[in-house]
Amino acid sequence: MTERTIDIARLAGAILLTLTALPAQAQETAAAPPIEAEFEAAALSLMEHIIKSCLPEAKDLLNGERLGFGLQASGTEIKGLAPDQSHNLMLQINESFRKLRNAELLYTPTFTLQRDLANMTKPEERKRHRDNVESKTHLLVTPTVTAEGDQRRFALSADPVPGGRLQSAFSCGVASERRRIPAEVIGETFHSPAEIFRQFAGAIYDRISRDRNRLEVVASDTKLDPLSEEAVSVILKEVNEHKSKSIVIGADPTPIQVSKGRNSLPAGEPNENLWTVELKLIEQAREAKLVVMATPNNPNAQALAKDGLVRLAMLPARTTESLQSVSLSGPSAGAVNGILKSQQATVLPVGPSLQRLSGRIDPNGSKAFSVVLNEASILELDIEQIEKRKIVLLDIGGREIPPAFTGTSRPNLRRYADLQGSYVLLIANDASTESGFVLRSRSSTTMLEPEPPGELTRTFGDWAVGISTAQERKVCFAYTTATHGSTVSRLQRPVIWFSIDSDKDSPLIHFLDDSRFYAKPSSARAAVISSGQSQFPINLSEMGGKLVPAQKDAAGRTILSNESIRGFTRGRSMQLTGMDEKGRDGRVIYSLMGYKQAITAMAATCGRPELADKLVW
Repeated sequence: MTERTIDIARLAGAILLTLTALPAQAQETAAAPPIEAEFEAAALSLMEHIIKSCLPEAKDLLNGERLGFGLQASGTEIKGLAPDQSHNLMLQINESFRKLRNAELLYTPTFTLQRDLANMTKPEERKRHRDNVESKTHLLVTPTVTAEGDQRRFALSADPVPGGRLQSAFSCGVASERRRIPAEVIGETFHSPAEIFRQFAGAIYDRISRDRNRLEVVASDTKLDPLSEEAVSVILKEVNEHKSKSIVIGADPTPIQVSKGRNSLPAGEPNENLWTVELKLIEQAREAKLVVMATPNNPNAQALAKDGLVRLAMLPARTTESLQSVSLSGPSAGAVNGILKSQQATVLPVGPSLQRLSGRIDPNGSKAFSVVLNEASILELDIEQIEKRKIVLLDIGGREIPPAFTGTSRPNLRRYADLQGSYVLLIANDASTESGFVLRSRSSTTMLEPEPPGELTRTFGDWAVGISTAQERKVCFAYTTATHGSTVSRLQRPVIWFSIDSDKDSPLIHFLDDSRFYAKPSSARAAVISSGQSQFPINLSEMGGKLVPAQKDAAGRTILSNESIRGFTRGRSMQLTGMDEKGRDGRVIYSLMGYKQAITAMAATCGRPELADKLVW
């Protein structure tokens, strides 16, 4: 069996799709889900303020013309948000205003003006449209964002358009109340551990700057020990920078000590000035959340915590010396001892989350690891160095286990299927000099979570967004992995994939699954399930070894079907069905929760926000 390693990393045989103009979105009649409720309430509130405070005066000035108001143009950045977050917020606000109706007010398409002009070919047509929109827009709506702890809120204000028809004779300015921005809209951001430590140091500085405080950093798990050293260094540096910038009145602030581990207190130092800073890692379906929790000994002081999403690959690797060793016995010991000078093996921790270990191998030597899998599992092993290494997995009888998959772009990548019991992993160094390595390992009793081919930036619900700079091109991607899938011959979860690059003429790359996992790809079916559990079908095509919701237009171009975009935007989940390669009924289920925000963020990140208008409607 051969399987690519989300060789969505290489995107071999990927599908290139052309996006066509889409029909106008039908009006929704169902109740707004919670994610939209905050925006619709803010839009309604602002409209009511305009009617009450602005409309009476405007009627005397407009001679029967409706009072028009529009939103800032698409692509406008909002202070406090990244460009992709700004676009997501603006998109939600625009959609909320579009749904409101009032006989005396007109919501003008200022938000999509640049996109609309770009779709017009004749200069006179573009000028006529621009003049028409600008002449009817009297108020401009501006969102502002404020932070309250870890929560962000937004408010909408409307003021006369600068230089507009009513500016000199009309001074009405109104604002809505502040409302919560749902996390699903701006997403959860991935940080480096150092960024989280700096945020923590900045937040705790005011609490500790006037006392003789000690911060002692401890790890809740031994695998975080290397990270605690980085935490001490970053926190101490940040605290000292805050101290150097502070304006001191009276006595200088007392020294703040930051150290690793629970050391005994010096004689005479009050115990209540000790803060224990604990590092915790909460592993999730995709990557993990790093928590920095400071607990004071002083009962009158308040604890403080900062957290953020991190990629497990960002964390420092543990050293092999920090792990336990075991003695090898039985036939496998004899097989290994032909190469090793000892019969000792390092215990290799394995589990669903990524583990990284660093170590060194003597010249022309080897290193052995003991691997124990209590349940039938898929095991993935890889060495980060690009030099090809000899990697051998032996069972207790000393027999070599052949991998089910060997990497191509990652030559040291191995995946083994249906393993259960005790094994010995052997890594050899054929060089005449000592060699270092970083070993990556993980296992799963079902399917492995695909690793992204670049740097993840945010998650939106069940979807993730990231960027890659392969071949000196900026590629932006959005994807989700299956919540359920047939495990026959599958080592990794199926993936819905979208990607673009910053070149505005480049096509969209999109697919729903790999067609080789279906006995008859042409008979595979897709359906979108709505929040009301109703289903509607999506037509599929097999192209380049992938299943795609595409069709040919009259010009022979491959285009993304309108029905699939409607389904992605309005559905809650998508289901693929068909016979797998073993002739059994197979089913793959994807969540669509977060699709709209992820696609919008992907388009904005690569400087192509207009694509979101074609993929979200």
